[in-house]
Amino acid sequence: MPTNYEQINDYSDELGTTHGLHLDEDFTAVASSITSVTESLALVQRGDGRLQDVSVEIHTLSQDVLNLLGGFNRRGLWATATAYAVNDIVSEGKYTYACKTAHTSGGAFDDTYWNQFGFTDGAASAYLRPVLKNCIINGNFQVNQRAYVSGAAVGTGLYGHDRWKMAASGDTYTYATALNVTTVTIPAGKVLQQVIEGNNLQSGMYTLSWTGTAQGKIGAGSYGDSGITGLAVGGTDLTIEFGPGTVSLVQFEAGATKTAFEFRPHGFEELLCKRYYEKSYNAATAPGTATTDGSLAFIAGKAGALSQYGSVKFSVEKRATPTTITYYSPGSGSQVRDYTAGGLCTSTTTSSAGASGFDLTCTGNVATAVGNLLRVHWTAEAEL
Repeated sequence: MPTNYEQINDYSDELGTTHGLHLDEDFTAVASSITSVTESLALVQRGDGRLQDVSVEIHTLSQDVLNLLGGFNRRGLWATATAYAVNDIVSEGKYTYACKTAHTSGGAFDDTYWNQFGFTDGAASAYLRPVLKNCIINGNFQVNQRAYVSGAAVGTGLYGHDRWKMAASGDTYTYATALNVTTVTIPAGKVLQQVIEGNNLQSGMYTLSWTGTAQGKIGAGSYGDSGITGLAVGGTDLTIEFGPGTVSLVQFEAGATKTAFEFRPHGFEELLCKRYYEKSYNAATAPGTATTDGSLAFIAGKAGALSQYGSVKFSVEKRATPTTITYYSPGSGSQVRDYTAGGLCTSTTTSSAGASGFDLTCTGNVATAVGNLLRVHWTAEAEL
């Protein structure tokens, strides 16, 4: 980056007082001008010579570039009583919008017809957050909370890797991971699906892409190769499905053009999955395993075969109240375990279940004493 001008010499005592002062005034003006140029340049250029991040806004793109991106048509400021077509771009207030439904505008701006793209005020661009373009969750099959084993039959819940399910209980698929990319192989006559939550979709054209030999389809559409397109309806759940073959790096993104797969941090992908399924066990431990690691621990408040109470707060709020909450003893069975006394409690039940957690009740055993440590594992499922 260019550096600001700094005057080195003082001429006020040279060439006569008046001439020296005039030179100083001129150099001060030069310094002010150069500093203004370098500060303005810093707003659009990084130290490595590239453009500053988020320095280019939708409203600054030429019509040729917008056409190249997908037929967008810049219409300037939004106006009343004007016919707008899909992909028309307008500015309204501090925001840029793209028309998603053809209509004639009324007396006031109605954002139900528009998708917000960003700010028209360049100063506001600092508040823009990175866009998560992939509507598929766990598209790299990296999160496997149920600890699905390659080739094993899926259970009644149908799910193997997080967010991915088979069509029927007992179906199987295999998978292998190399260089941090997991490839799934779907057997002949089987399908693998993910239901995308409608809250994560806006109405419009989307592109489904992946790597592998399997064919995929969007909703009730036809099977096709990677790069197929289809329509989504905002707020409506949509099923993505793959037939027999291999599949990896699945992406479903807005627009009619497929782009490079979006690799997201593993921890972030795991949080997205936990909106639909969560467990107390460590990530790689299958539910039902006899271990205390990660289990809920609470203290007995009463002695003997009397009611005991615990509660669970989910790490991520669920899509809805979990339809299935199961529990496992850290030793064996499906009851709370009195870890201090070494025996199982009875009548373990859950109550007050909601999107943020649930309460748990059990009856202590005859050896339970006040202050004993009670432990239990749990899973909560709110899949689509």
